[in-house]
Amino acid sequence: MSTLHANLLLLLSAIFWGAGNVAQKSVLEDLGPLTTIGLRCLIGALVIAPLLWRESGHAGTVPRAPWPRVLIAAILFAAAIGSQQFAFGGTSVTNGSFLITTTTVITPLVAWFLLRERPGLILLPTIALTLLGVCLLGGGAFSALAWGDLCALGSALIYSIWIVHLGRLVAATRRPGAITLAQFVLAGALALALGLAIEPFDLARLLGAWPELVVLGVFATGLAYVFQALAQQRTSASIAAVIMSAECVFGAIGGHIVLGERLSLMGATGAALILAAVLLVQVNPMPAWRVNGRPAIGAIPATAHAKRM
Repeated sequence: MSTLHANLLLLLSAIFWGAGNVAQKSVLEDLGPLTTIGLRCLIGALVIAPLLWRESGHAGTVPRAPWPRVLIAAILFAAAIGSQQFAFGGTSVTNGSFLITTTTVITPLVAWFLLRERPGLILLPTIALTLLGVCLLGGGAFSALAWGDLCALGSALIYSIWIVHLGRLVAATRRPGAITLAQFVLAGALALALGLAIEPFDLARLLGAWPELVVLGVFATGLAYVFQALAQQRTSASIAAVIMSAECVFGAIGGHIVLGERLSLMGATGAALILAAVLLVQVNPMPAWRVNGRPAIGAIPATAHAKRM
């Protein structure tokens, strides 16, 4: 695979994630958020299972996965994707897409707090740009943010904690496919069990939601992860992060075309500032995290986008 083909796969992943944001909003007309998350994760697990088989055939001798840490990763992942799904019940696809993308800026702060990895000075202006962008996107005041906007920001924070934990876990096990599959199965089973217990569900609702479930489970979760995993072996982390940052743009485009969403001039300025902050982080990414002297994962901004698996 050439670098060009790898970058095109990443761009396709960004398109899938953007389309997934639209589907997360529209699926709520038929299914509850927990049921949606459960079905999405389990469908995604089926899609990436062949990748796990390929990984097992080429991994050689690897350490066993520490299951308590895998369970923590799954719980964090479920909480993050759950907050994201709930957010679209109270905000637009456009707002949600850009607010959740702030994960890229928040993750270096979380890594600094948890791992004592000092970020570059470039992080200071990116934080200022992000805060200003969030304020403008919410209507010119933080107090004007809708509950869905706050939920999206909470999701970004949880995703950041998950990314830091996941990076160390993958470094220790060298089995990213197995860890991802375990997360999908555990998070999917938990969410689906809770959803079926407390949310309305019947065959008519399932049939009504199947187009969104295909987009979410097959494309935005399964194929996007597979394409990302393959492409990042052939391109740099910084370039990958820049390409995958387009997810929020594709989400906004999808929200405009499918749902008729519109941004005011103030909101568009806020979205542009958030995107500028995300891209600015790539100028001076943090060093790779290390576990026992080995890089844990690549530059943080690139791995921050692994959340859309």
